Amino acid sequence: MSEYQEETAKTVSINSKAPYSMCISSIRLLQHLFGGADTLQGPTRQPSKQLYNQAETVVDEALEGVVSSSAGLLLLKDTRVVLRHDISIYNANHVVLLSGGGSGHEPAHVGYIGQGMLSGAICGDIFASPPPSAILAAILSSAGPKGVLLIVKNYTGDRLNFGLAAEQARSQGVKVDLVIVNDDFALPVTTRAGRRGLAGTVLVHKVAGAVAETGADLGTVTAAAKAVVAAMATVGVGLGPCCLPGRGPSFQLPDDEVELGLGIHGEAGVERIKHGSLDSLVTRLLGLMTTTELATEAFPIQDGDQVVVLINNLGGSSVLEMSLVAKAVLQALRNDYGCTILRVYNGSFMTSLAMPGFSVTLLKVDTDQLIHRMPMLQWLDYVTEATAWQPCMLARTNPSEQDARLPAARTMIATTLTPTLESYTPLDPSSKLYTSLQRGCERLVAISERLDQLDALVGDGDCGTTMKGCATRMLELLQDGQVPADLSVMCQTLGREVGEAMGGSSGAIYSILLTALASELQGQATTVKLRQLGRALLASLARVSAYGGAQEGDCTLLDVWYPVARCLKAREDAETVWKDVVAVAQQAADKTADMRPMAGRASYLHANHTQSVCDPGAVAASEFLSAAISDINV
Repeated sequence: MSEYQEETAKTVSINSKAPYSMCISSIRLLQHLFGGADTLQGPTRQPSKQLYNQAETVVDEALEGVVSSSAGLLLLKDTRVVLRHDISIYNANHVVLLSGGGSGHEPAHVGYIGQGMLSGAICGDIFASPPPSAILAAILSSAGPKGVLLIVKNYTGDRLNFGLAAEQARSQGVKVDLVIVNDDFALPVTTRAGRRGLAGTVLVHKVAGAVAETGADLGTVTAAAKAVVAAMATVGVGLGPCCLPGRGPSFQLPDDEVELGLGIHGEAGVERIKHGSLDSLVTRLLGLMTTTELATEAFPIQDGDQVVVLINNLGGSSVLEMSLVAKAVLQALRNDYGCTILRVYNGSFMTSLAMPGFSVTLLKVDTDQLIHRMPMLQWLDYVTEATAWQPCMLARTNPSEQDARLPAARTMIATTLTPTLESYTPLDPSSKLYTSLQRGCERLVAISERLDQLDALVGDGDCGTTMKGCATRMLELLQDGQVPADLSVMCQTLGREVGEAMGGSSGAIYSILLTALASELQGQATTVKLRQLGRALLASLARVSAYGGAQEGDCTLLDVWYPVARCLKAREDAETVWKDVVAVAQQAADKTADMRPMAGRASYLHANHTQSVCDPGAVAASEFLSAAISDINV
């Protein structure tokens, strides 16, 4: 049985105080043993797409790939044991650090081999403990006169197999110590198995590895590892299952739920909750860690505690999401718990294949406590050549120091690009132009979902969302009296705001267009003739084309604005022109369905993907004009 199966079976048979875990674990054990998640839950699903040759050789081929990519690693022949390349020299004067466990948690543990961290790692099958023979081979191949420290996550299979290998090595005269890492503070501890080992294990590698690098003896290195274990806690949250190679999802989780306190093999957590905001999820996660509401032990945090934070990507969350997690976690620790954050590590440290989700590890630091004559922080900062160790972000003691500088920069930009608004009369809410702008923006908000759906066919599916964000900002400016009545100043103001609110290429296009239009209309106060407006718009569109490269006929939003500008330039009769402009805009947007995209993301797609699909930006422009234009007063 894999370590996952063993721990799940133990939960099923003994953990009667955790009915949720018992029920879910029972189902998962049967799924894992008899054919995957979907065997018991409805129609068979195909395994997720993954990159491998044969499921049976995934681990061996992966190790070959890692070792062949690094001159600092050696693969022990006929085993899944990886050692640092200079082990035969290093072990003469240093304690050797070995760790390992089931594969699927990469970069753990091979990624942490190198100067200042591990001396070697032993890998099992995916989510399965390595056999004692492999562990013993690693010990005997690497041990020197100062001995070996085994760092083991608290799973029964690992404890037994590493323990047996340690005893066998001792019988052959090798000095061996073993440290168990049990940093999971989510589940109630109702059995002798105790808490599971999670991502905090990497911090043990870092501190113990740094101490070992100085030549300290086995007892000192072991004490350093135990000091880290005693001072830390971890809780994880999963947004979905992981998929073992050749298998389907490891479990099922409804789209509107997340699982708190799950293990790194997908084994059951402590509860499932509705998927809400990230801030509320982090609040729940930290509450789970620091109280005994659902667990039998708490990791209390007091006002003024100094902590190191490790935020671990379980494998399937984006870098962007992990940055959001970091913000939420650090904000909660400072504001809700009064913590002083000394170091922050954010990245993929111990994954669960490609499971979406994250874990948070807190390590309390007593600056007066010395480990081998130095504070713990110095050991964390100690240099390492391990490729997977990610340098920390030195947490800002007072985040407001950085924030205080930002408004000054924004004020400088606003002052430089836009005249002081106080010197201009705001647009009158009773004017037709005000009403027109308001109606046009409201139309963009109303059709945002339709634009997103259209953009999903030819782009990245966010046209409606970006247009809605921009329109919402414009409505706020109108309501707050921040839109000047002077046409040139209005265009300059809106051009700056559009670029900030919309972003992306569309934001840049409209920002350039409006900024250029402001120059063309300078001195026009509140009225402008149709032909002059048309000429100004054509000149501004030419600027956009010059900067961005897109021309009329390239299937972009410009394909609406060019014919609209020509229509205005050719007309003098204000009574009928606006009806014609709406018709021209609609026809131009419709024509983009027959165009081959030559600019923007759609230009990279095969013609079959864009055939008969109107450009979303062109549709947005047409809809805006349709809603706004009938009441414009020129």
